[in-house]
Amino acid sequence: MSPSNWLRELPSHPIFKPITDASPAHPTGQQRKQRMACRGADLIVAVGQELRITDLVECKEVAGRLIRGGSVAPEQLHYKNLRHPALDFQIQQLCVNPTGKLIAIAGTHLVVVLRLPKARQHKSMNQDLDCEGGLVGANLYHAEGSKIAKIDWHSWGEDGKSLLILTEDAVLREFDVQRDCDEPQQELSFLTDKPPTRPPRPSHKGKSATGSSKRRRAFGTPDEEAETAVSFAVGQGLGDWGPMTLYGLMRNGDIWAVCPFLPQRCSIPSSYVDALNIFLQYKANQLQAELTQSEPPSSKEAHDSTHRETHVRRLAAQRRYADILASQIAAQQVAGSSADHHATGDAYTITLPKLKYLNDGKAVKRQGPFLFKPAPEELVLSAETGPRVEGVASDLVVMPGTGAASSRNSKGKAKEQATALGSGIGVAAIVWKDGRVDVCLEIAKVEAMWLEEVDDHVTPSLAVYESIDLGLLAEIKTAKGQSGSLASRYAMLDNDPPTILVDPFDDATFYVHHALGVHRVSVAPWAHALAAALDADEPEKLETFWQSEIKSENTWAIDAVGKEALSTGRVMTATTIITDLRVGTTLISMTASRHVVALDLTMAAAATVEDPLVTPAKSSESPNKPAYVSLLVQQPYSIRPEDYERLLIDMQIKSLIPAGRGSQPLEMISAEDLRAFGNITQKFAAAIKQVRSLSSQVEGRLDLQVQEVARQLKRVQEATARARAVEGKNDHLVRQMLPTVDTTDNLEYIRQRCKQLVDKQEALTERLGTAMQNMMDRAHPEISLQERAWMDDLEKIKREIEGGEGNDKSLVARIEAVKTELESLTSKDTAAKQADSSQKSAGKGVGISHLAKIENSLRQENVSIESMLSQLRSLSRQLGSMQVEDN
Repeated sequence: MSPSNWLRELPSHPIFKPITDASPAHPTGQQRKQRMACRGADLIVAVGQELRITDLVECKEVAGRLIRGGSVAPEQLHYKNLRHPALDFQIQQLCVNPTGKLIAIAGTHLVVVLRLPKARQHKSMNQDLDCEGGLVGANLYHAEGSKIAKIDWHSWGEDGKSLLILTEDAVLREFDVQRDCDEPQQELSFLTDKPPTRPPRPSHKGKSATGSSKRRRAFGTPDEEAETAVSFAVGQGLGDWGPMTLYGLMRNGDIWAVCPFLPQRCSIPSSYVDALNIFLQYKANQLQAELTQSEPPSSKEAHDSTHRETHVRRLAAQRRYADILASQIAAQQVAGSSADHHATGDAYTITLPKLKYLNDGKAVKRQGPFLFKPAPEELVLSAETGPRVEGVASDLVVMPGTGAASSRNSKGKAKEQATALGSGIGVAAIVWKDGRVDVCLEIAKVEAMWLEEVDDHVTPSLAVYESIDLGLLAEIKTAKGQSGSLASRYAMLDNDPPTILVDPFDDATFYVHHALGVHRVSVAPWAHALAAALDADEPEKLETFWQSEIKSENTWAIDAVGKEALSTGRVMTATTIITDLRVGTTLISMTASRHVVALDLTMAAAATVEDPLVTPAKSSESPNKPAYVSLLVQQPYSIRPEDYERLLIDMQIKSLIPAGRGSQPLEMISAEDLRAFGNITQKFAAAIKQVRSLSSQVEGRLDLQVQEVARQLKRVQEATARARAVEGKNDHLVRQMLPTVDTTDNLEYIRQRCKQLVDKQEALTERLGTAMQNMMDRAHPEISLQERAWMDDLEKIKREIEGGEGNDKSLVARIEAVKTELESLTSKDTAAKQADSSQKSAGKGVGISHLAKIENSLRQENVSIESMLSQLRSLSRQLGSMQVEDN
């Protein structure tokens, strides 16, 4: 079955069925919505206050039976409700922890953590499953407090149980749900360096569930826009401070950073700590070289001297922080596994209370707001959207740097430099409600900072590489068949703010989920080119890269539901990516009315993987121009099977005949009949015209396919001719076929390379055949002679037991005969026992000796009676003969 076939049956799964008797939920507006999540092959969906889970492997098997024409019982398509008393609110966000054992559930003001059932538990017959869990920070998150902006699990938390919760007042708290769900382990604010203040406890004086905070002010003021948080992200990197950097995004687009930040109990890879110490040592060597080469400071250089002193103190604090991390890891490596210290693979558990008095108890310094250079380009239509959409940011993501990508794929010196000197230039993407995506570069990455007496007031910055327009505003404004005012249609973008999901297979690709669908954005076209220019360490190549102005790829991944949303108002509220070997990689999106669209990403992910042996070198003259563009791609095929099905349904005779006329005999033709006949004729004429139009499109597509086949055959012939030229010895023909080959040495190298490829392919084919044969032998091994004789004996015994047709000597037939005989004897024995019991009851009180005498007397009497009867018969015959003689 094709990977995408079963996805067509997924939208009909009952897990997406809305609650018909549920009361309408209060519109949350502006709040982040993520009502779907996945754990392996398990799909988790939030419907109102219900949390549902189902196994997509079972869904795939059922869909396969339906596609093959089989029947499916209704109970085979099922889901389970995850129950807990604390789930009494409208669910807005779902987030599964890295281990897949816990799920965080957020509403407008409340957060609940539940323990997910095991796979065998949610396959039971019970419709409802009670889960363990409870509220998180019940005294901190309530209706009178600030709204929940975003929840997420820290990937380095111990056992994946470090939950980060950001509220709109820009306060982020970390909870260790394994140890304490009431009090946070850490608290920080993106608005102030001071410890955040606790919100007032709920007064329970009749406040509604949608009550507002006491610090609420007029909407749209600059202060509120700059002090309202909408998202946060954890940085990325290999050998720098990226993984210990926390970024916060405000509504007006301001970005603040806090570094270092780690969960209170975290599992850190020892390789990262080693790379961080190498990075800090490299910085120390650079700073030492600058201080050695510098001349005595003058009055003009006094500020520079102070700046260097600040860097020295900061570097010293960073070294102390990294040394404490390294010392804890070293202690665990020496002690091994114990009760307090344990390691999993390369990751070692570190407890942060030991770092409490680092740098004399100075708090970590917040850095920002970031300066964007140059300023991002605003969209032209954004001014028409109003203050709720214009200039309002919604989500942030930080992706690994270009050097990190190259270090994972390269070897030798490039990898050592990328690991020792940091992870290169990081990429940050900010999405705005109007559909603008700002792609930025971290030219100078964030470093660890603490509050110091002398501050150099260095403002961090991001280099804006490009601003991408997803086209949402133009889609809303120009689409036809819409209902409502333009302002109400723009409000869809505010009710469901765009969010970003990073591709699980490609760090350079991310998906933007918004009210009208899903966009796919890839920075790979220029990220790899930038990494190559940085690795070359040549200013000319870097300047050439900046002048080329390579753009990111921006395409619609899902837009069918989005166009429908323009007229129906059914905006998309959830998108998730499922990665499981049994069901493949799938992008699933759901609308507010529980309409589902599924997109198979397996083929797209496979297409992005390049084989270094067969991938040709890209030309430097046109790096963005593809080597071959199909005619079928240039002219997409727009006819769908639904067009024909809809046409056939519209042309059914029963639907065209007026009501009440189908079963009545036609005695006379009336004016109504003539009008009906005229309408039917017009419908048939329109249908014939539409069929001709579709037929012409199909014929045109067929002609285009024939042309494409001819082009591909021509390309195959050219490739075959080139291969034969390389295999032969005609150098002149080779130079005609391959203009880039200019010397005999290059030609001989190509021939040797081709021969090596052919030999390697043959060796791989032979290895593949051997591996396949070994696998077949393990699955179906050959049968020995002893096993064959044993199987023959089993077959003979089977024939003796079962027999053939008409064989009444088989063991089965003989058993049946014995059963019949046994039943007969049993019935006779039962009758005899009953008779014997009746005789015994009749002769009760008579002894055995008396009974024998009685039987003997009766026997004698019987003999006498028989003798007398014989005499009487003889006498009767004599009398008869005498009567005859007298007559």
